[in-house]
Amino acid sequence: MEDLKITVAAVLKDLETRKTRAAANDPGQYFDKVFAKKELRHIRPAYFRNGICAISVESSTWMYHLNLRKQDLLAKMREFLPDIKDIRFVLGEIKVAKKK
Repeated sequence: MEDLKITVAAVLKDLETRKTRAAANDPGQYFDKVFAKKELRHIRPAYFRNGICAISVESSTWMYHLNLRKQDLLAKMREFLPDIKDIRFVLGEIKVAKKK
């Protein structure tokens, strides 16, 4: 029974460590420092893998706008995440929390 407690404690500690590491490398936490307030209403982080940050964009109009600023945005993101290689914009649904 003691071995089971040790194993469970080790697994929980490993999960917590992974969660902390993932949060530290989450580009979404820096969006408010990189993007304009108006842009933030039209984007959401999609994924971050192998140095590629994919960002879901509400419409093709916003995708075009952000692609024009891509090099500037990439430079700003690199200030916070030096490992980032590229930003990719993908069309996707942006769910906004409703205000009560």
